[in-house]
Amino acid sequence: MNISFKNILNYIYGIAIIVTVVVMVSSPSVRTSNTIDFQKPVELSSAFIRYTDKSDKCMKNLTHSLPYGIKTDDSFCVIVNLEDFDNLENKSFNILSSYTDFECYMDGKMFYSNYTSNSPLLYSSGTLVNYVIDFPKNIKNKVLTIRYIPTLKYNKNTLIHPISVGYRTNFFTPILIKDELISIAISLFLVFVFFISVILALFFAKKNVSKSITLNIGLLSLLFALYSFSCYHSVLYFFSKYRFIIYYMEYISLLLIPLPIINLIQNYSDTRYKFLLFFLKNTILINCLNQIFLTSNKIIEFKDMLPFSTILIIISCLVPLILLLISKTKIQERKSILFSLVPVLVILIIGIGAYNFLGLFEISSLVLLMAMMFILIQMTNLISTYANVMQENEKTERYKSLVNYDALTLMGSRHSFEEHIANLRHSPRNTAFISADLNNLKLINDNLGHNYGDVAIIEAGKFLQENFKDSKIYRIGGDEYVVIYDGIVEQSYIDCVREKKIYIKDISEKIDVTVSIGYFNYYVNNAENYSIDDALRFSDIRMYENKRSFKKKISL
Repeated sequence: MNISFKNILNYIYGIAIIVTVVVMVSSPSVRTSNTIDFQKPVELSSAFIRYTDKSDKCMKNLTHSLPYGIKTDDSFCVIVNLEDFDNLENKSFNILSSYTDFECYMDGKMFYSNYTSNSPLLYSSGTLVNYVIDFPKNIKNKVLTIRYIPTLKYNKNTLIHPISVGYRTNFFTPILIKDELISIAISLFLVFVFFISVILALFFAKKNVSKSITLNIGLLSLLFALYSFSCYHSVLYFFSKYRFIIYYMEYISLLLIPLPIINLIQNYSDTRYKFLLFFLKNTILINCLNQIFLTSNKIIEFKDMLPFSTILIIISCLVPLILLLISKTKIQERKSILFSLVPVLVILIIGIGAYNFLGLFEISSLVLLMAMMFILIQMTNLISTYANVMQENEKTERYKSLVNYDALTLMGSRHSFEEHIANLRHSPRNTAFISADLNNLKLINDNLGHNYGDVAIIEAGKFLQENFKDSKIYRIGGDEYVVIYDGIVEQSYIDCVREKKIYIKDISEKIDVTVSIGYFNYYVNNAENYSIDDALRFSDIRMYENKRSFKKKISL
């Protein structure tokens, strides 16, 4: 991991911390004339409920502890006796309403009402909404009556949530600190994992490592985070005006959760199950698009289709899990994903069971913890796989380095030279071939030692590199080099280089160090029909002519 990548991670850590702090300390403008120092709101544990039971079509009147689920599509009343409160002046009450309109009455008068908005995308009131409502002034009879009107067409289950009484500004803090602090922290961490996954995927792509697992881990983290945020009472309170957006976010994220799970399982299951997993993934996508269409056209809503959705979610997760169990590949990886995924599915099934009995389906902090464990285990496996791949890549690069580069001079090796020539034979272009051979090497070895001879060979390579820039330099023998230049060189420049001497400390004072050079310019479609190999041969011939001329000059 390079320095710039570490810097990116540091920025993300900083952003995550800032977002967490802002969410924890920010509070929208909810303070009114009833502002007072913090006092914990009182939660009412029971209420008198009057409704018509659809099973026996009888009016029922009962006192029951809250929360309490009833099954009816007619309006019903929840009556709360507030005589135990000495004073309701400047106080408010908190209610949670899900898929219902409602009206609030005291002293026989309606003082607050909430009806389904004229949203073009919904016929119901949308998701669970958190309301804080001020009590009316000059109350005579401390009995609060709330008339609920269900808004769903097909789902008859309604959950009556507990009602709390206190000062308006004191409602948000206990909700967040008491019930949702840990869950919100986990959700923020999952969002953080999503951003990390995207960055890792981009990083892996540059390293030629598969980014599919990373992106699916990130997608799963984001879906769990979005769904959990849509269930938090504090989020529902602050964004009640945009509850239709939260409603869509809640169900779309829930419907898509199995998709990255299937993609992750597919990496460890037998390829013979590929078509079945492909069918499951497309079923999930088609179902999600179909439910969006039905809800936005006010035909039937997500909530009404939830029983079908939960069954599809269970099947979409259990079937790949069974396929993973009967697969015979990647045993260690399969154990890891089974160990981390099973708790998530168990808790999801428990949540679905709770929905069937109570009409409530939420992702609790426990399932978020299980999801986080699953995601972290997969991330750990991914990092381990990445480390192994990088180790193999490093070995491969080291091998390539040994094969493609000369160990003494670090110039190109004979192997890489032959590859270059093969490429030129396949795709010829105008090229200059320059053959070079170190002069007086035997004299240096005999008088100063082979260590100095090696130094002279190294310096000869550097000399060619300096004088033939933008060229490939190859050492093809003991003191022999070939320079390949994409273009044409002039005779005058070659003559100039031939006249230069190489200065090497402790050698040049005693023996002149020069290089014999020959060259040949190869032209594509040349009139003489020379080949690449002919050009190399002519370059060698001219180099040896220059070397004979050098020796003849020395002897004279």
